Amino acid sequence: MAKPVGYGGRDYPDFGISDTVLTKSIITDMGELAARLGAPNVFDRMGNIVWSEQFEYGLGSWQLGSTGGGLDPVLVAHPYLYKPYALKFASEAGSTGGSITQINLHLPYESALGIEFAFNPNFRATTLELYINVYTGAKYYAFGAEFQLKNGIIRLYKQGGGYNNVYSNPLGYTRSDNYHVVKLVMDLANGLYKRLMFGNLDIDVTGKTLHVGTSGTRPSMTLLFRLESTADYDEVLFLDNVIITLDEPV
Repeated sequence: MAKPVGYGGRDYPDFGISDTVLTKSIITDMGELAARLGAPNVFDRMGNIVWSEQFEYGLGSWQLGSTGGGLDPVLVAHPYLYKPYALKFASEAGSTGGSITQINLHLPYESALGIEFAFNPNFRATTLELYINVYTGAKYYAFGAEFQLKNGIIRLYKQGGGYNNVYSNPLGYTRSDNYHVVKLVMDLANGLYKRLMFGNLDIDVTGKTLHVGTSGTRPSMTLLFRLESTADYDEVLFLDNVIITLDEPV
C-alpha cells in the first residue's frame, strides 16, 4: 500500500502546541496523542479524532443485547489490544443468533467521517457486522461493513439496502486469535465510501455508495457492532479501540 506522508498523512504532529480550531469539537493535542498511541491503525492517522473508546472506564453508554443463541457482550481483561479491557461477543453452540452492542453519540458537525476499530476472532467466528446511522438534521446516512470471517469476504452496505462485495481472499484474510485492524472512511457530502483499510491493505471502494435519505432527526450518530453466528459452534470475538474521526481527506 502507499503509506501517507507527513505525520501519517495529517501534515501536523500528534504532539506539541496546535492552533485553535474554531466552531469545531476537537480533542486537544495531548488527548490526540494519547488516543493515537493506542490507535489500532498505525498506517493511517488522518482525520481529527472526536471520540474514542478503549473501555478503560467500563461500558459507559454502550447498550448490550442478543438474539437467538447469542449472548450479551461483556468486558474482559484478556485479550485486549490496549489496556485494560476489550469487549467480548459470544454465542452458544446449537442455535443461530447475534451478540450485539450499540452506542448513540453526538455529531458535532458534518464532514468526511472515519471509523477505526480492531477485532480478534476465534477460529469459529462466522460474521462481524458494523452498522452506522448518521443524522444531520436534514439528511440521514446509513452505511457499514460485513466481515464474513469463514470465507474471507468483505461487503459494504449500499444505497437502497443490501451489500456490495469489495474483497475476497479466503486464504489470507482471517487469522484467528489475533487482532485485525480496520479503518472505513465515508464522504458524506457525496454519499460515497472513500477508503477501506484492513491491516496494511488498501481495498478499492471506488464508486461504492452509502444509503442516503431525508430525516429531521437532530444531529446524532448510532454505531452498532454485531457478531452473527451459526448453529455449528460456540463463537467468540473481541472488540477494542474504537475511534471516530472527522475531517478525513477525501
